[in-house]
Amino acid sequence: MSESNLDCIRPYDVSLPVVISENQFLIGLGVEFGPFQSGDKWRQSRIPLGWSIKRDGKSDNHIYLVDSNNSFRSFIYTNKNSSKVKIMFRFHFGIDESILDRTTKVRLCVWDKFGAGDKLGKVVFEVSYSLPNLRVNKNAHQRLLESFNNKDECGKWLNDNYPDWNDSSAYWEVL
Repeated sequence: MSESNLDCIRPYDVSLPVVISENQFLIGLGVEFGPFQSGDKWRQSRIPLGWSIKRDGKSDNHIYLVDSNNSFRSFIYTNKNSSKVKIMFRFHFGIDESILDRTTKVRLCVWDKFGAGDKLGKVVFEVSYSLPNLRVNKNAHQRLLESFNNKDECGKWLNDNYPDWNDSSAYWEVL
């Protein structure tokens, strides 16, 4: 190898769990895994230039892979027995759990990007409904609340505005 080629090799800059080192999503993002020995739990790795690793402060077991736009692209959970990778999509949706009076109201949201910990991101679409009062009609309240698990309106809005929203690599360059 010539001396000029040696200048192009970046050192490994983070340690990631060995058990996730064949994760195709992470490899597709540009994570490069270095050598390791049998029995190692952590493996030196290289993440794309400008990216970083963040921890949520609650636990060293919660690792976020953050791109150069400060967007959370992957969540890695580790414990002494295993490690799991959660793929982050640009958009996600669900019932807004922050509504103070869930006995009579429900709000469905589409959020743009995740933040660390429990931060859901910026609301880009929302729709709210009144529910039968939980204290008056528990069965009707529960049936209606469960029907919102489909989140059809959120999915329709995403399909209309971001047709590839369910592709984990889509829309990250568009801020």
